[in-house]
Amino acid sequence: MHRRAHGLGAAPEEESRYAAAPSSRTHGTPLELIQVVVIDLPRMLSEVVTEILSDAPDILVSATLPENGGSPDVAVVGGADAARAGELLDRFPRMKVLAVDDEGRNAVFYELRPHQVELGEISPDALLAAIRTVERAPR
Repeated sequence: MHRRAHGLGAAPEEESRYAAAPSSRTHGTPLELIQVVVIDLPRMLSEVVTEILSDAPDILVSATLPENGGSPDVAVVGGADAARAGELLDRFPRMKVLAVDDEGRNAVFYELRPHQVELGEISPDALLAAIRTVERAPR
């Protein structure tokens, strides 16, 4: 495969931290496959992404979302559209969404991740302080 200077064809030393992260899905043998669906990408970019993923022994690639039951582990989608990622996460809450721009140079990783902070004994002041830590959504 031809390697570009930037983006998905980058040299290995330029790859993101996700590329070097060990898989948490290997629970002994045999290797548990990571199910990835590649959708809504421009054709050439879809082919490049599919080829990269297909070469990995621990990844199973599909081009369609499941209709009934089951959920892919990751969806690779075109564009960095948070609304599209939100739609997919609504339908498949345990899935992660990797949104790649149409040129294959930049990506955003979306996931739903519950977060818990123990507040201890609650008082009116503690209640207000906890609520004020929330990041406000743009209006």
